[in-house]
Amino acid sequence: MRQRPTNTQHDDRKLENNINFGKNGKLGEARQFLVSKIERQNENILDLEARLREIELQNRALIESQDDMRSRLHAAEREKQSQERLHQQAMMEMEVNANAQLNYHDDHLNRMKAAGHEQDHMEKLKSERLENELRQIKEENAELKHRVSEIAERAHLLNTIHEQRVNTLESKLKASVEVAKVLL
Repeated sequence: MRQRPTNTQHDDRKLENNINFGKNGKLGEARQFLVSKIERQNENILDLEARLREIELQNRALIESQDDMRSRLHAAEREKQSQERLHQQAMMEMEVNANAQLNYHDDHLNRMKAAGHEQDHMEKLKSERLENELRQIKEENAELKHRVSEIAERAHLLNTIHEQRVNTLESKLKASVEVAKVLL
């Protein structure tokens, strides 16, 4: 492939043409051409040096940026580790609190069960006591009914005896009244 000539290559050919074909007095012109070529090369060198300085500044800025990013990354990693430790500590505390609450609720439930058993036991004792009292009352009622029936029998017997006496007395009184009528 053939390269397209740059300005420098074109200027070199022009210089060669001037030297080869212009040997008859164009020396000043060739000299001027060389001076301008050197000046352009010096300008190119200065431009390249300026670009080199720019690139070096950009490189330094990139290095500083990388250093800054590294330090931020290290700080972020330290913060992450710190957050992880805090998270683990918080999780452990939550687990301890959850276990404590679970134990409290278990204890409370056991106390409630015990209180329920105790209450059931107390109610059972109370029920047994009431049943005993009811049985005693029934026995007393049965005894009282028996006594009342005995008293009723006695009262009936006494009434019967009383009626017999009254009848006997009435008969005696009638007989006495009849005897008195006869005697009188």
